Amino acid sequence: GLTLELSAGAGNFIGLVPESIAGRTKFIAIERDSLTSRITRLLYPQETVLNAGTQEVPIPDSEAVLNIGNPPFGSESLLWQYKPEYKGASIHNQFFLAGVDALQPGGLHIAVVSHYLLDAQDPGVREQLAQKAKLIGAIRLPDTAFKENARTEVVADIVILQRLSPSEQMAMEDA
Repeated sequence: GLTLELSAGAGNFIGLVPESIAGRTKFIAIERDSLTSRITRLLYPQETVLNAGTQEVPIPDSEAVLNIGNPPFGSESLLWQYKPEYKGASIHNQFFLAGVDALQPGGLHIAVVSHYLLDAQDPGVREQLAQKAKLIGAIRLPDTAFKENARTEVVADIVILQRLSPSEQMAMEDA
């Protein structure tokens, strides 16, 4: 089905799709950096690769079966042209909210994210996510996980969420 990668870089997740589902998976990849998006487009000509900031793209709600990626980390907040309600959340939290909103009921959001999503003192974004998706799993990676390939030492988490159906969302609101 439709799979999103909202901060695609060079498309590593596209390149790692198992052969058994590659023909049945259609990616929309968004990458802000012009050179990197052109590389991704050349590597994966069968996929839709947009050279834009994700905050500038009208990402349709409830369309994707999967959102996968490694959103940018940081405390800055972007102005989302089509989702002004994300204003004030950190950039990685904005990408999480956008990814979950884009999912069909039952769709999966799988992302490597700064540990600040799960460790934040303010539970606001986690509460917003919990109203829309259930936590399937989270794996804390050591600060050396990306030392060799990205030359960075940062504590990160792999977080897996599953989009709730409208009836599950209503049940959450009633609880």
